[in-house]
This record gives sequence, C-alpha cells and structure tokens, in this order.
Amino acid sequence: MEHFGYIPDNPPLIPSKQPQTEYAEDWLMGKVSQILQAYRKPEYFNLDSFMIQAAANLARFSREVIEFVTSPMTGIQTRLQWPPSLAEIVAACVAEQNHREKVARYSAMGPIAKRLPPPKFSAQQSFETMTKKHGRPFGPFEIGRELPYGR
Repeated sequence: MEHFGYIPDNPPLIPSKQPQTEYAEDWLMGKVSQILQAYRKPEYFNLDSFMIQAAANLARFSREVIEFVTSPMTGIQTRLQWPPSLAEIVAACVAEQNHREKVARYSAMGPIAKRLPPPKFSAQQSFETMTKKHGRPFGPFEIGRELPYGR
C-alpha cells in the first residue's frame, strides 16, 4: 500500500496499456459507487454525470488496477478525506499502473546475482593487495598503536 502514497504532480493522462476486454457498465458504476460510499455526503454538482465520467476514465485501465484503486482497503478513499476529483482518480490509477509495470519489469530481470560478475578477490585478498600497494594503514584506530600525546 505504501507505493500508492505518492501520486506525481503531472502524471500521464493516458495509460500505457489499453485494457483488452470491455467492462460491464454496471460493474464500472459499482466501482465508482464504492469510492463515493466511503464519504459522508457527495459534494458534486451533478452526481450522475460525475459517475459516468469516472466510469469512462476507469475503463481505460486494467481490471487489477481498478480493483486496487476502488477497494475499501487499498483504494483512493483510504487516502483522501474529501471526495476525489476525476483528476485524482486518474492519477491514482496511473500511479498504480506504473507501479505494477515497474514490478513486472524488475521481476523479469531475474536475481541480481546472476547479472553481476563474480568478485576478483575475497575481502582478505583485497586487504593484502591494498597493503602491498599502499603500505600498512596507520592511525589512532589501529590496535596496539600508541596514541600521540600520551593518551
């Protein structure tokens, strides 16, 4: 849920992937209604018009994104104290879709250990190599070394 907390100031208004399937109008209106039911009183000039516009905007996103953004547990209604505007609903959907695309992209890369070459030296070999090249380190942090000024 933390990834949804940041909504960029100027998110892209068009999702990068169009949904493959059409949604039932009743299902979309139910999802918009689910958002609005979380607030005390709708504060819209024309609530029916807002619901139609919100449903049209939600239809541009995948089913998983719509479910996440409209869920009473993870949705936009858990983050906003006032009923959301269309821009806030779209921004939340875009933020969630971008997060899902990023997770999919990084998951496809595989573990980082497979991509990095093995180290040339172990930690002990590296210390010995640096000692040969630069000499023994010195300073008050060394064990057995006397501190200046009789400390």
